[in-house]
Amino acid sequence: MVEVEIDGQKVEVAPGSMVLQAATKLGIYIPHFCYHKKLSIAANCRMCLVDVEKAPKALPACATPVAPGMKIATASEKAKKAQQAVMEFLLINHPLDCPICDQGGECQLQDLAVGYGGSGSRYREEKAGYKSQAWSPPAKPCFQAQPQLSDHQFQLQPSQPSLVSPLPLLPGI
Repeated sequence: MVEVEIDGQKVEVAPGSMVLQAATKLGIYIPHFCYHKKLSIAANCRMCLVDVEKAPKALPACATPVAPGMKIATASEKAKKAQQAVMEFLLINHPLDCPICDQGGECQLQDLAVGYGGSGSRYREEKAGYKSQAWSPPAKPCFQAQPQLSDHQFQLQPSQPSLVSPLPLLPGI
């Protein structure tokens, strides 16, 4: 077993465990989008950044293996600033129309934006969007699905419909 300290609390976890797993064992919540215990580790959302002693910058808790004697701070100024910066980046082109969104309060992005986002954005440019509201693009796979889609090759039989429909060409977009 490996002993680490997270926010002043010591915990023993199996060698090879990630910081996020050790924090969960202590009941400490670290915000994340892409991590799921049954999927491969992608660390592409960067929302789980934490402050690890002697590390020059914040590290992703979902992809950082524990080491003996490691000291981790999940609520330090460095960790909070990193998480706020990630949230600001994720919301750059998000429409922020939560009251009329189809998710209707069931959105993890909305929950984390309230809890870990800043009070405003430095970006004043117009958000990227679509000129015609009658057409919207097909949904992108979420952070959790993207790495798994590349991990597996989908074999389609001639009788099966295509998994990907081509985007229509619309003038002016």
